[in-house]
Amino acid sequence: MKRLSILIFLLLFFLSNVSASSCWIVDYGESLEDALVTSEGRVFAVGNSVLSVNLRGEPLWAITTARRDVEIHRIAFTSEKDLVVAGKGFIAKFSQTGDPLWMKKLNAMDIATTPNGEIIFVSGNMLVSLTPEGQIKWVKKAMKQNQSSLEFSGVTASEDKIFVVGYTFAPGEDHNAWIGAFDFEGNVLWQRAINLGYDEFADKVDVSNASAVVAGVSGSQHAPWIGGYFVIKLDREGDLIWAREFLPLNLSEKISESIFWSIKINDVDCNLNGQCLIGGNFVTLLLDESGGLSWAKGFSSNGVALTDSLAISAKNVILAFPVNGSGSIGRDVQVVFSEISPKLIPSKFEFQNASLALENASINFVPLIAHGEFLYYNQNCSQLQSSLNTKESFVLSSATPEQTTTSREICGPGFMLLILLIFLVKRLFKD
Repeated sequence: MKRLSILIFLLLFFLSNVSASSCWIVDYGESLEDALVTSEGRVFAVGNSVLSVNLRGEPLWAITTARRDVEIHRIAFTSEKDLVVAGKGFIAKFSQTGDPLWMKKLNAMDIATTPNGEIIFVSGNMLVSLTPEGQIKWVKKAMKQNQSSLEFSGVTASEDKIFVVGYTFAPGEDHNAWIGAFDFEGNVLWQRAINLGYDEFADKVDVSNASAVVAGVSGSQHAPWIGGYFVIKLDREGDLIWAREFLPLNLSEKISESIFWSIKINDVDCNLNGQCLIGGNFVTLLLDESGGLSWAKGFSSNGVALTDSLAISAKNVILAFPVNGSGSIGRDVQVVFSEISPKLIPSKFEFQNASLALENASINFVPLIAHGEFLYYNQNCSQLQSSLNTKESFVLSSATPEQTTTSREICGPGFMLLILLIFLVKRLFKD
């Protein structure tokens, strides 16, 4: 009996390691704009379809429109375990099995969900809250302040706050990144303008241990060869915790001549450990809780998702690999990475109640057969050696996922160990 207990423990230990350390790259034939991963072990991605796969990359279900003309750019997960997506001209809510619950004619730049199931989205200079049933709860509109206007670009929610980012602009002046914190009734708690000395655009925001992590681009629209990505972490009261700036090296000469207009942060996702996965064009990287650079990979991401052990990147393919086993996939790139000291300027924009027309949308979603072509798969990729210039490598000498080389390694060496353990368990039962 004792030997049986030990073998069962080894089996469970092995199987848990397989799910945590497996890595894969799958081409589903879809253009993907955003991704998320749930605690139940489901990966969702959206673009010109809504795709659900398991942690091994195997499709569970997929839906799209009959004419294949849907354009979805953001996805969020509700406390009721439903999906909310923002597309071109609509916001829709689906069950986890892909059944449509409601759909509204609304334009959203970014969406988030609160712990009580409400949907928050930003559009232009408006911050909007919807009930779980898709009805408007409140609308706040940013008013001009001393000829300075405010445009929103990203939103997220913590347990008790809504964090919104965007940028301010005024005639003849540089742009400044902006972040504000609101309560769940739309009342502003605090707001800051971020000044790094040039133009700043805050693209996305996420929450790490109730702190706001803001990512965007800084540089000069008047001298476009000056530019870089920035990431800033603020505490619950809007005070600076750390700030970093980074720029991938060896960009093409054409991009280097107009880098300010070329670079962009597409997505940010942080886990409960305080690590944050940053998905930009040209580079995807992971920062630790203190803002240190854990790794940087030479592929761009439209959407990223992060758990305590798994990193997900989506664009024309979906990549999944262990957070701490990243050496087995992708091409490491060198980045200029440095601490920065932004000026946090108190901002005084007023937010007035506004109205928004709400109409039901009618877009017919139909099932989509998504097989998925495995470009790479390994059950134990954290033990692989990184071979950056072979067919086993995901990205060769370029920096985009489009230029991958097919590899069909379906099982790692641990597969034989699993068979051996099963055989030993059977022998014990026979004895």
